[in-house]
Amino acid sequence: MEKLLKFKSGHFFLGLFIPWAISAFISDTLTNDIMSLIGYVFYFGFFMLSYDYMDAFTKADNLEKVVFFLINIILILLYGGIVIFFEEGSGLEIDGVWGLLSATTYFVFFAFIFVTLAKMLLLCEHKKVNFENLFQYIILFLILPVGIWILIPKFKKLHISTQY
Repeated sequence: MEKLLKFKSGHFFLGLFIPWAISAFISDTLTNDIMSLIGYVFYFGFFMLSYDYMDAFTKADNLEKVVFFLINIILILLYGGIVIFFEEGSGLEIDGVWGLLSATTYFVFFAFIFVTLAKMLLLCEHKKVNFENLFQYIILFLILPVGIWILIPKFKKLHISTQY
């Protein structure tokens, strides 16, 4: 992450969202799905790199670290499975109990990721972990295209403050 912090926020923005932008203009279904999947891998990769970087400051316990990375991998695989097995024209659908279960799992996992990252960032900045501060950072991670412009400078500030 230290080498990645040499890039500007705009580079992160472009790197994270170019695959999705490309997939919006491609009519080939397979290429579109692959570009979309690459976008999700970069998206969750940003979360995993952020967690790993902030872990150096907070020293989270190993169980939380393993759970965090497993949830990110499960979400990538869940999305990949949905893209592969339930693409248009396959005749397969997610509905009923399975649809509710998969959607609930997806949102609970995302909530865990956002709360964990927000809590770690607050601890790194030595701020009080209360609902108001936590909610602000959750929104930044949730709306990553906007939040990345605020989060990357915070990571850079953390990096600079630890060098002295």
